Amino acid sequence: MAPDRSLGWVLLSVALITVAGCGGDDKKNATSGSGSTGGSGGSMASSTGSGGAAGEGPTSGSSGGSDAGGSGGGANAGTGGLGESGAAGEGGAPVIEPPPGEAGFLDLEPYFFRGGPELDGLTTSSARLFYVYLEADSEPSSRPLFVFTGGMPDLTIGSTIPGPSTTGLFPLFGVSRAGLSGAPGSAELERNASSWSDLGNLLFIDGRQVGFSYSLLPDPVNDGDRGAEYAPDNYNNFVDAADFVRALLQFFEKHPDLVENPVVFVGQGYAGMRTSLMLSYLLYPQRLHPDADWIYEDEALADALLDFYDTAEIDAENAAMTFGWQILIQPNVGGDQETFTSELWCQPGTPELAAAEELDEACPPVSRDPLQLDQAAGWSLMTRQDSERALLEPDSFEAIFFVAPETIPGLSASERDGAYRLSTMLAAEGLFPKAPTEWLERLGALPDYDRYYIGNAEQLIAGNSNYIEGNLLACQLFVETAQHVATFVTNAQLDGRIRTESLPATLEDCDGWADTPLLTSITSETSERSGVARPGWLTLKYNDSAAIGATSRTIRWPAYASAGHLVSVTAPAELKQDVREFLDESGLPRIAD
Repeated sequence: MAPDRSLGWVLLSVALITVAGCGGDDKKNATSGSGSTGGSGGSMASSTGSGGAAGEGPTSGSSGGSDAGGSGGGANAGTGGLGESGAAGEGGAPVIEPPPGEAGFLDLEPYFFRGGPELDGLTTSSARLFYVYLEADSEPSSRPLFVFTGGMPDLTIGSTIPGPSTTGLFPLFGVSRAGLSGAPGSAELERNASSWSDLGNLLFIDGRQVGFSYSLLPDPVNDGDRGAEYAPDNYNNFVDAADFVRALLQFFEKHPDLVENPVVFVGQGYAGMRTSLMLSYLLYPQRLHPDADWIYEDEALADALLDFYDTAEIDAENAAMTFGWQILIQPNVGGDQETFTSELWCQPGTPELAAAEELDEACPPVSRDPLQLDQAAGWSLMTRQDSERALLEPDSFEAIFFVAPETIPGLSASERDGAYRLSTMLAAEGLFPKAPTEWLERLGALPDYDRYYIGNAEQLIAGNSNYIEGNLLACQLFVETAQHVATFVTNAQLDGRIRTESLPATLEDCDGWADTPLLTSITSETSERSGVARPGWLTLKYNDSAAIGATSRTIRWPAYASAGHLVSVTAPAELKQDVREFLDESGLPRIAD
């Protein structure tokens, strides 16, 4: 059964999930047209049913293109129950339709880089990173831009569960306008009362080969040619972060009206390391030049960043005025986090020990899900499978992203010549649903070596020899960039993979390995404060070697008693409340009331 697309976008009434029709058939269609480059303008996937019943006969306005790289969009579709009187449903709340969505691919051309002794002069291969952009509910040109990136496999902490793609996690759980509802195994959609779209603009980017992103070869038919691409020249910490920075710069080329907006990076799991590297590139672009003799050399990216700052009239020395915020959900920050985390497992009072004793099992209990310790084993896998089923049903995709999939340049079978997936990812595809008949009918069938969507990251980074070096560097960069960047880290109590109580010891340890240590101490505070629902703060005190002198940075570190690794899935309202308060306290401009 196709997921329910009868979404009532009632932004003024949290109590209403769907809006009853006012009688009559209010369906309206927009003329379709494809985006010219980069991404296509989207469509509304919400309308009323006839005869006063919400949810019957959903209608959408198709996409409309834009000469500015797909930033335009088609007309909004059905009025969602808004009658002639302007009232909707019994509550009488007006329906405000969101703007059309935008989706497309950001092209990565091959680039040369050096990164440590194992990566001494390599060139990447061509790839396309999939993105979705959803405008803020109001005043998008002056709202913050939230940049979401998904996790990666956290093998350093014993995880055998690959990290989810960005599009398979954040848009469907807790931060976007639509969301999955019901128990695992359900793919029904509902309006998300905890959407971040009232806080700012939302940009979701899938990493290289992950989610809807794919790589390119002139002739991908040969197994050996595809296999040769799984190598450190394409998959390592440094390139992963550089890919995302390049993608962000391309996005700003399509949306020059957003270059002055503050940027908030949001990531989960491995994104703790990715974001530290990205922020380092953004805040210190001069390091990337060959004459800087830094561990990662990427002259083309350095020049692109400096050109961007010049064009956008941003002072590169004060780039943190734009790239000055990060929200990290259960992050792996690198370093020796595995050791410090293992010391916390199964101690008296921990949830995993309590569960093990209750079940009469060894600790940690194998019958509980490692990402959500109060759920049965398999819960997180079912949750991700639900998201993938929703994304690969065309009408549901349109309801989630406000753009019809067949209108997105580069997504359909006829527009992806040379596209392929790595065999290491295809080998695990039995865990994940393939594109259903409805999708293939609208977008076309693909060769055996290609797939529309693979929602896991497999072992693309952790499997190569440069991972350890990049891991330690990322941890040191977290300490350094936190001087300039307002930082929020979740402390989920039911996460059986990453325990963020390990951060003080981890960060102190990796800072000690730096050529120039920056810290004097890290302290934690969890005592209650008036007006704070979920207390928690980490304070980093810096020495005189730090760029900003001997001062400190306090990281917001709220605890979530009922949440595990996927905080946006199990505690979306609490997470949004804490994020809003954090951003307001940090002085972020233009956060909505």
